[in-house]
Order: sequence, then C-alpha cells, then structure tokens
Amino acid sequence: MQVLAFASVANGAGKTTLAAHVAAHAHRGGVAPVAMIDADPRGALSKWRELRSQPGPAVIDVDGADIGEAIAGLRGENAELVVIDTPAEIDAGIERVIALADLVAIPVRPSQYDLKAAGATVEVVERLGRPHVFVINGGSPQTDITAEAVAALAQHGTVATTIVPSSSEFGLTMAYGRTVAEARTQDPPSSEIERLWDYLSTRLTGGAPVGGGEEGTCAKDSRRFPRLDVDQPAHLVAKGREVPCTVNDISAGGALIFGDDLPAVGDAVAIDIFNVGRLNAEVVHRSTNRIGLKFVIGARQQWTLVRHLSDMIEAGRTAFEVAP
Repeated sequence: MQVLAFASVANGAGKTTLAAHVAAHAHRGGVAPVAMIDADPRGALSKWRELRSQPGPAVIDVDGADIGEAIAGLRGENAELVVIDTPAEIDAGIERVIALADLVAIPVRPSQYDLKAAGATVEVVERLGRPHVFVINGGSPQTDITAEAVAALAQHGTVATTIVPSSSEFGLTMAYGRTVAEARTQDPPSSEIERLWDYLSTRLTGGAPVGGGEEGTCAKDSRRFPRLDVDQPAHLVAKGREVPCTVNDISAGGALIFGDDLPAVGDAVAIDIFNVGRLNAEVVHRSTNRIGLKFVIGARQQWTLVRHLSDMIEAGRTAFEVAP
C-alpha cells in the first residue's frame, strides 16, 4: 500500500482539489482499491465525495489523532493507494500524517506567499525524514514567475515535471463532485492531471507505477530539478578548445553530454546551448564518450534554463496532441 499526502500551510494552494483529482484518476486507471482520508477539519474532501455520483474512491473522515489507526485499517483491507488531504496548519495532527506518508506532495502556487509557506512545510517534512515533491499549481511554463518559482523550489527539493495550469474548470467540477476529466471538456487540466499522477506514481514506487504488481519505495536518488531527455547539438569549451557535442539529458542542475575527446572529471568547462547561452559547469563523472556536468551558474541563468526546459516540454506535448 502506498500513502500519498498533500500538505501545505498555504491556504488556497490546491491540496483538496489535487488530492481529489489524483485519487479519482488513479481509481479510473485501475488502481484498486483507492481510499482518501480527509484529515482537514473543514471537511472539503468529504463534501466533494458527498456530492459525487460517480463510483469511487471512498473517503474516510478522521481526526489527526486517529490517522494511524485509519491507515492501519486500510492496510488490513488491502487498499492499494491512500491519498490524504491535510489542514493548512502545522500541528501534531499534520505531523502524524506526514510521518506516515510514503510521499508528501506540496502544492505551490507561483507566488511569494506560497513560496514562503512551502518553506514551513518542508521544515516539518525534512525533520520527520519523509520524501517530498513540489507541485506547481496554477502556473504556466511560459511565465517568468513560474520559472522563478521552479528555480527557487528546486533549491529545497524535487519539483514535479508537470505544471498544473490555472483553470476555472477545477472549481466548477469540484462543486459538483466531479473532476475535469469527468466533465469531458477540452480544457488542458485533464491531461495535466494524468501526467501528474504518472509522475507521482513512479515517485511513490521508485520507478514502477502504482498498481504494477510490485510494491516499492520512493526513489532514493531523487533529483532536485526537473529533467528532460533531449538530443540537442551544443558546443563544449574546455581548456581553450571548443568541440561539438550533444546534450542528451539536461536539468537546471546539470547535463549528460556525448562527444569525442571530452575533458576529465574535475575540469571546469563551459557549454553553449542554443536559446540558453553559455553555462559554466564542472565535470563530475566521465566514461568513454560521455560526461556528466554540474552547472555552476547564478539564479538569472538558472531561470533562463528553466524557462527553456519548460518550453521544450510544452513543445513536445503539443507535438503529440491529436488534432480535433
């Protein structure tokens, strides 16, 4: 059984909406049984379930003090996935939830308020030694503030590669006990929720999707920055020489480079990437025809790189969209 908790001390970060959408999507995708626990005294998740006419997932309304007993009961009932909604206050109850979670998803809207609130949540998560991931909610890869939020959050933990867009469809569907996928609209949030669940599922199990038949643990080699597999020509500058190379795997923290006559581990280098510019880096590992780079760059360059990666991800998604 995997336990996924949505937690944030920021009011309006989107914990309840994302918890409901992720749980419902997992249920429709064949994960069974899926259970939701409403640990928020406001009971928003329970109210959503009361309004719901579609089957599953079930919601258990519990006090924070009873969270351990509720999870134990669900484990005894062979629940495959438990999704927990939490209050916006750090207290003993939310700490119990976090301590029992296999993964804590921290929704963050791209605003100064949410970024500050995320710091308070991370302090608790790290003190309790639980893995966590930030989920940008209500953002757009094309905006500076979203790119800046990703860059800032990446200093404190892993950032989900999926950015959940701002859309009135979330509020409208939640008010009727539904999700954006069940509303059958052409609005983008439906596909983004699917991608978010795919991402969280692999994080929960260390690579195997939830429901794949093997129970795992959250990957221990989690990376702080969103990564992108690419095949992009570039130029590497090392010890006064400029050599052509190919960027094969890149994030805002580093890149995997293929080429000939590459520099050695520990060498200071620079790499020129189209639409990004020249990035200083250090070689941190090397094999016959590839090297791993760790970028040594400032915040402004990092934001530019994050924007570039976000644009590339978005372009890739658009390329595979089926025309109406």
